[in-house]
Amino acid sequence: MFGVLLVSFAISAYSNLEYVKNEERVASSLVDGSGFHVSILADDIMALASSYDSDPERTRFLVASAVVNSKALATLSKALNDLEGDEHYRKWYLVYGSLFMYFAGLTGKEHEDIVNKLSEDGEALQKIAAVLERAGSSTNPFEIQREELDNLVDLASALVTSGND
Repeated sequence: MFGVLLVSFAISAYSNLEYVKNEERVASSLVDGSGFHVSILADDIMALASSYDSDPERTRFLVASAVVNSKALATLSKALNDLEGDEHYRKWYLVYGSLFMYFAGLTGKEHEDIVNKLSEDGEALQKIAAVLERAGSSTNPFEIQREELDNLVDLASALVTSGND
């Protein structure tokens, strides 16, 4: 009887260990796949913040690209938060979710309205883009200083709460 319990325990422990290893592999894959999106998003935001009064089609393309990449990164951050349960990833989810809402709010607007909004938020967008550019060039784009991440959360949240009239 004791032997059966011991074997059952060993099988259970092994299964649990394999589950944890699979979770770690999934988390690692999510992190590895996010750098590309971070770099593209940083480039899009910097281009929008510095040359927002350019060709209307280019502006719309950059806004659409920012929508897609911020949504992808919000989804990746949420998945990492669900897997790891780490407050760090929840903050990244807030950043990318806020950026998604901001840029999605610009879609469908007249070019002049987009230009005005980007002009109004240009300084904050440049600060966000600079942090994302550094993050996107690192091995793990989610690893930045806590204070810098907190500042990024505040900047991105302020974009959304300032209103997308």
